[in-house]
Amino acid sequence: MAILSAHSGNLSFTQAKHLLNRLTFGYTAAELDDFVNMPVSTAVDNLFDFSNIYPSLPIDPATGATWVETGRTSENSNNGSLRRVLRNWMTDLMIAETTALEKLVFFWHTHYTTQSIAVSRTEAVYHQNQLFRLYAKGNFKTLSHKICRDAAILYFLSGFSNEKNNPNENFARELLELYTIGKGPQIADGNYTTYTEDDVREAARILTGYKVYSDYTTESRDADTNLLRARINTSRHDDTDKVFSSAFQNTTITGSNTADGIERELSDFINMIFGQMATARNIVIELYRFFVYPNISAQIMISVVEPLAQELFNNGYEIEPILKDLFNSEHFYDLDNYDDTTQNHIGALISAPVHHSVRLCKYFDVQFPDQQTDYANFLNQHRFLEQHVEKMGMILYEPTETAGWPAYHQDPFYDRAWISENAIIERFLFGDKYISGKKANGGNMEIKIDIVKYLLDGHISDPYDPIVIIEELTNGLTPLGVSQERKDYYKNFLIDPTEPEYYWSLEWGEFQNTNNDGVVKSRLENMLKAILQSPESQLV
Repeated sequence: MAILSAHSGNLSFTQAKHLLNRLTFGYTAAELDDFVNMPVSTAVDNLFDFSNIYPSLPIDPATGATWVETGRTSENSNNGSLRRVLRNWMTDLMIAETTALEKLVFFWHTHYTTQSIAVSRTEAVYHQNQLFRLYAKGNFKTLSHKICRDAAILYFLSGFSNEKNNPNENFARELLELYTIGKGPQIADGNYTTYTEDDVREAARILTGYKVYSDYTTESRDADTNLLRARINTSRHDDTDKVFSSAFQNTTITGSNTADGIERELSDFINMIFGQMATARNIVIELYRFFVYPNISAQIMISVVEPLAQELFNNGYEIEPILKDLFNSEHFYDLDNYDDTTQNHIGALISAPVHHSVRLCKYFDVQFPDQQTDYANFLNQHRFLEQHVEKMGMILYEPTETAGWPAYHQDPFYDRAWISENAIIERFLFGDKYISGKKANGGNMEIKIDIVKYLLDGHISDPYDPIVIIEELTNGLTPLGVSQERKDYYKNFLIDPTEPEYYWSLEWGEFQNTNNDGVVKSRLENMLKAILQSPESQLV
């Protein structure tokens, strides 16, 4: 059976978790139940049905209004505070979203990496994020074309200072090496199979003359998206012809000194890059590593990557069709006949810190202060959550390298890069503090996991039965459940080994009669802390 054959059945409980873990930032117990026994194709279609492409704009607490469409003034918070507002705004969207939208937006951020601290205008970060939202499942070629005029990435990679008399190759190099065609095996000095150092220099000349906007008028906005973009400065553009190597069939792109001609140069350049099969292959590899499994065997390259890359190339780089083929496939659910057990990928990825924190918010229905009536406190509580994520090794929109977070590109470690000596301790502490309602550096925070309320709200089918509690919690919080030995260990937190089996049901009944949760709360919280500190709960 071909590896990419469609899974024609319904989702099992494990398969539903797998699909939601990989395509979203988590699920509530009710959302998970909705997907169990759903036809696979229906589930995938539902996750690609986006309804929140244009969310409410982020608000600066200093003014009570947005700044992303007009620019920051002296009345606004400082840039550091506005960067935090944007991160909190993005995290809240991750918590609220039930489709694949936010996970895809995050993927594009890990692909076209930008460090917001290097961007002098925070509104540029918002407009980049919105660009990813518009093209989250759209055309990769079009998105790459538009990213060449994106202010945030031009700030980050010094593209705004690239001019004919002082060329800067930073953006051109990353566009080829990281964002589009990728670096192939080096076959000679300055020749990487897919492009050469001469190609980088020619690309840099094409990308000269872009000036980051100084106003917010129509001239500084993209006609298709109405998002802010860099303007063309014809006097700074290199108007001579650009000649590329044999890697690009010795293509010559005719230079121009007019705005329309410079636009045409960029279009010709993008067409040239995306006319190479290596470009389709490179993005499919990256998508596979992000959503499925980082280590790609020769068999997977032949049977999964190459067919999807060919499909992507043939359909003009539309992303949604190949993603649907992948997430509908028997291969994605480990049902194909490929018997290399190292490729079984359900529960095989270590969750990124932001995913780890958001999925717990979703699963336990953690309630933040109301944005409309208590916005400042809403931001404060999100900030406390952000501090925990930072302790675990991640600041949203501040990747540690130009190429992004090592977990998404660094061979051979990939996702294992999230588990440093300090980071694993912070993951264990996070579960403890999130249950206790403690900030990363001490003190109390309002948001926390209320496990007693979780049981009272009916999320566990029989809260009087400790075995049911443990079974349903571990099945919901881990991709493949846990061993019987592990379940027995967790049961010791609810029932001391010296106590009779019915002890827990008596204690829960006593709590129901007296409303005094002292005993059950302590035991439930200690049990949950142990679950959240387990290796299984770090996986998706």
